[in-house]
Order: sequence, then structure tokens, then C-alpha cells
Amino acid sequence: MFVCNKVDITKEAGEFDESDDDDDDDGEEAEWGDDEEEIVFNQLKEGNLLSGESSQTCDLFHAISARAVRNERLTKTEGPATLRFQRFQTHLQSLLGKVMKRF
Repeated sequence: MFVCNKVDITKEAGEFDESDDDDDDDGEEAEWGDDEEEIVFNQLKEGNLLSGESSQTCDLFHAISARAVRNERLTKTEGPATLRFQRFQTHLQSLLGKVMKRF
């Protein structure tokens, strides 16, 4: 299971990339917008670490903003961040239940 909380796109973060990673940039920082989640999902998919059509339909990939979840909890609202966290929580419990049944 992959939980994506924060993605570093600075030049320093590049030192942790493996040498066979696809570097499509020309040394500049990438402009990441709303599709950051899909970019990370596709990188994991290309590395054969995940399967699925998109990050929204894959039960083993969860992009969560801890800051957004916290802000929604502080304002006592249930927005997209809370729903993403609840989806993650449900899938984690299901996965752990399956693993525990094997033992």
C-alpha cells in the first residue's frame, strides 16, 4: 500500500531518485498542479509497483494531505480531505483484516 502525503519536487529531492528513473525535466523544478497525484501514481505504475487505471480507483494508492485533513477537523467540516482519509482508513482496515486471516 502506498500513502502519498508529501511530494518533494525540489532539485535536492532528485538526489534520492534512482539512476534509472525517467527524468523528463531539463534541470528545472517541475510545475505540479492538480495532477500531482496522478503523476506520482503513474510513476509507481511504470515501476510495476501498482496496477490500476487511476489513483482514484486503485485501492493501494492514497494521496492524503495531512494539513488539509487537520484544517477540516479544526473547522469541523467534512470536505474532500476527510473523505480521502476515510477511504484510506477503510482500505487499510480491509487490507489488515485480510493479512491477519492468513496467520
